[in-house]
Amino acid sequence: MKNFINKIVSNSLDNENTIDLKSFIKNCNGCFIVDCIDSLKSIKNLKKETIIKSVSENNKSDFSKYYKYINYKPVPHMVDADWRFTIETQQNLVNKINKYVDKNKNNCLFVGTPSILHNKEVLNLKNLKISLVEKNETNINFENKIVCDILDFNPDEKFNVILCDPPWYKLAYKNFLYKFSQVMEEYGYLFLIFPPNGVRQSITNEKKEILTFAQTLGFRLYEEDVETINYYSSPFEVNSIIDNKIYNFPIDWRFGNLFIFQFKRQDNIKFEYYPSLNNNEWEEFVIKNIRIKIKNSIESKNKPVLEKIYLSDVLPTVSNRNEKLKEVNFWTSGNRVYKCNNVGVIKEILRFRSIKSFEKCLLKFSKYKNLVNLIENIINKEYEEYGQYWE
Repeated sequence: MKNFINKIVSNSLDNENTIDLKSFIKNCNGCFIVDCIDSLKSIKNLKKETIIKSVSENNKSDFSKYYKYINYKPVPHMVDADWRFTIETQQNLVNKINKYVDKNKNNCLFVGTPSILHNKEVLNLKNLKISLVEKNETNINFENKIVCDILDFNPDEKFNVILCDPPWYKLAYKNFLYKFSQVMEEYGYLFLIFPPNGVRQSITNEKKEILTFAQTLGFRLYEEDVETINYYSSPFEVNSIIDNKIYNFPIDWRFGNLFIFQFKRQDNIKFEYYPSLNNNEWEEFVIKNIRIKIKNSIESKNKPVLEKIYLSDVLPTVSNRNEKLKEVNFWTSGNRVYKCNNVGVIKEILRFRSIKSFEKCLLKFSKYKNLVNLIENIINKEYEEYGQYWE
């Protein structure tokens, strides 16, 4: 993996368009900022000093002005792999869809893309008949909103246009593609977002396999728009990057590629869905917009404490491949992670605090005063960082 990242960074430095931190990150083709900067430090290059200097300037950017475009609830959490489109991407996607929609065939399905409907007042969605399928409940005010796993979605009608941003893993793409082949009208258009090649070493081969599978199902690649999908970094990602002492990075650095397919039904295709990633092992509590997920585990009679896993408490990555995640059973939407030895008591405290004041919580759990104070400090810190912008 290290050699893969070093090659990406070297290619970015060799690119004549790489002149500063922003262009360096863009030309790293989607590789995580923290990994790119770590690699950059070990490479000899004339451009290196300029980039490193801008990284080390302790002048944090104000990202709050962007949150209004994505501040529907719940706040993004890394467990949900929740990244949300920039307002420019939302507009571009709507314009692209409108280009392909026939006025008599305007039945659209949006899957895992609620951010578009959050800003529907500024987007031209008037001529589209839209259904939204979203696995997580949101507070977006939209009439035809279905909360379920897409694999459990069984509509009475078929769709002329489907827009989907799946989890960026091969098995998820295969599941989604097969489902879409069952609910799409003949000659309809599928707008599917793919990760860039810098996300991980295996992604190029994964993408080839996915495209071959799509073709087998009857999806013919019609158009490919590279680097046209941008996301705002979610608060959990912002905290991870800043925790690595990287400042002034562009909040819309993360991007994807839009693939547009036209569908021609194929008969006698047999397929069994791969098991979905199951997040039911986590129980969630929301306090002042801060989401805290607790992993269900064997109950303990030990005195409850939150043990540090990282010195700063912040998970320094957004990769699910991090080995230390095995220790985590207390995880906030600001990417602070801990190991707690008595989740039963922790859940009691969080459950009570989610409906009562801090003062009442402190009174009820007076024997765990230090723990209650620690949890409240975490909540207040994250409220200042981002929670206040989700009111």
